[in-house]
Amino acid sequence: VLYVNAMAAYALSCLCTPGVDRHLVFYGRPEMAPPEARVVIVPSAFFLEEVFDTPEALPHLPLAQIEGIPLLFGQPQIELSAGPANSRLVVRADLVASAYFLLTRHEEIIRRNVRDSHGRFPGHESLPFRAGFLRRPVVDEYAALLRKWLRETGVDVPESPAQIRKIHLTHDLDAPWAWPTWRAALKAAAKQARKELAAGAAFKDVSAIAVGTKTAQADADSAYHARKDYLP
Repeated sequence: VLYVNAMAAYALSCLCTPGVDRHLVFYGRPEMAPPEARVVIVPSAFFLEEVFDTPEALPHLPLAQIEGIPLLFGQPQIELSAGPANSRLVVRADLVASAYFLLTRHEEIIRRNVRDSHGRFPGHESLPFRAGFLRRPVVDEYAALLRKWLRETGVDVPESPAQIRKIHLTHDLDAPWAWPTWRAALKAAAKQARKELAAGAAFKDVSAIAVGTKTAQADADSAYHARKDYLP
């Protein structure tokens, strides 16, 4: 049974850009496709429960290509078939699994033992770097390819505008929670306050010693000069 769930749905939603009717694209076996589906993407083994979180879910190099675009999973095969109401393309190139793998950096989960001295996944170990497409927006290219296939079946699909629609900021937080509970936070604040009070008291002691030393030196100088005045 295919492990098709919210993860696959998320990747498919990223490929179905604005203007693409989600109901026209089906991810599953061709015989299970609804009548309105114009493009059927046949799943690879990637989302199988016994494969998903194992080394078997890693793509093999060199990668195949589908219309000049690197393909991580599936076969670069497209079949034209007649659907119940109209023409249909059956695509055996698993763009959904390929997009999910790239969008989520899934290889960093599988290859947990590959880390640098700071515990980070090295860029030169990533699949995009090793396969030579690090600077290519491959998922965007998948989406453009899907729109092209829909047009080939007679669907009027507008071209996606070349603009940034959203910016999602990310933050690298090594310790998102300094204290697990409010009680722990209050204890830490009290401890810090005690440290600051102790530091303040120590500073006053040092200042008093310094002032006392300067006063004693001044008294000694005065006594010396007084004695000097009486010397024959």
